[in-house]
Amino acid sequence: MPRPSSRRRSRTPGEPFGPKETRLLSHAFNRAWTEVVQRGRPVSDERTARERIARAIIDTAHTGERDPAALEKAGLACVGF
Repeated sequence: MPRPSSRRRSRTPGEPFGPKETRLLSHAFNRAWTEVVQRGRPVSDERTARERIARAIIDTAHTGERDPAALEKAGLACVGF
């Protein structure tokens, strides 16, 4: 039996996420930010770094991605991790 995909249909920009998806995005963001803090890598502007991580996760989710690890990875990649 094929394994279910973590990808869903793409969303149009501005289309809202549902409660389950919002929890997923929040979880991915929190894990990504925890990774930044735990690695002790300095960020020049914490607010900007957090915004960039959030935007990368949201943008990735808009493509249909729902795998928490992939969303976290996208968030970390945008700040050089």
